[in-house]
Amino acid sequence: MFNNGRRDFTDMAKPFLKWAGGKRQLLDKLFNTLPRDFGSKSQCHYAEPFVGGGAMLFKLFEMKLIEKAVICDFNEELILVYKTIKENVVGLIQELSILKKEYDPLDLNTRRELYFRLRDEFNDSKKTTDFSNYSSKWLKRASLFIFLNKTGFNGLYRVNKSGYFNVPPSNMADKDFVQKENLLQVSTVLANVTILHGDYQKCSEYLEKDWFVYFDPPYRPISATSFTTYSSHKWGGDKEQIRLAEFCKKLNEINVNILVSNSDPQQVNPEDLFFQEQYLATQGFQIKSVDAIRAINSKGDGRGKVKELLISNY
Repeated sequence: MFNNGRRDFTDMAKPFLKWAGGKRQLLDKLFNTLPRDFGSKSQCHYAEPFVGGGAMLFKLFEMKLIEKAVICDFNEELILVYKTIKENVVGLIQELSILKKEYDPLDLNTRRELYFRLRDEFNDSKKTTDFSNYSSKWLKRASLFIFLNKTGFNGLYRVNKSGYFNVPPSNMADKDFVQKENLLQVSTVLANVTILHGDYQKCSEYLEKDWFVYFDPPYRPISATSFTTYSSHKWGGDKEQIRLAEFCKKLNEINVNILVSNSDPQQVNPEDLFFQEQYLATQGFQIKSVDAIRAINSKGDGRGKVKELLISNY
């Protein structure tokens, strides 16, 4: 386990959502790939422009390797939840507790009925939600988002062409979706975090020399059934992967430390050198293939070990 001379892991904030592409299973390898002197400076700044479930973010704070951070995501629902936890975690816990009080006494069939009713409520209120300005209405929406994530099938976040959440329910067993102690810890972390919504390049105005940036974008598909859609945002295939690589090259020029995760296409086609062509060794980039665990798949036999790439400039 990477330690970097700092204290061991302690019981602090953990990801509060299950998220497609989440990095809990890959944390050891990610930490072993950190810059050698990372965390040794008096102020350590971090950015995660595709934050998702935030596993890397929370672990870096837990190990006291960073003091400030900037996060971003193009999923407006996800960012609403992060901002709500930062703004009023106590109110959010109260809303979740109300849902749990309604959920717990029900049998499994009635829990499914509750799920569909709350999913409809979540979708129906989307058009009247102001995602730009915090209000007390965010508490209900954030609580529904967490509830649906924890009780929906496999923790997926998926929307239809109209942008409405359409994931079916899980087995509706007992769920701890309130997560009181963890959400309180998460709010403590987020007090030191700038939260942005939109394209990952929004982070650029914050990034300076010696910052560490971890990019975990929608992965380049390696098969026709690869899961790459996390919101209604349109991620334009290889064109977007190339745009991200160009952005990383610009950051490299100002000595920002960069780590990028992506799929390893060579596990399917050994002659596919797409990422090697985008991140050239002559420009200072290194590419390493590592084993990872696929935690979310619609079929059980589609989960398990896969190859992923870790691309860095240090």
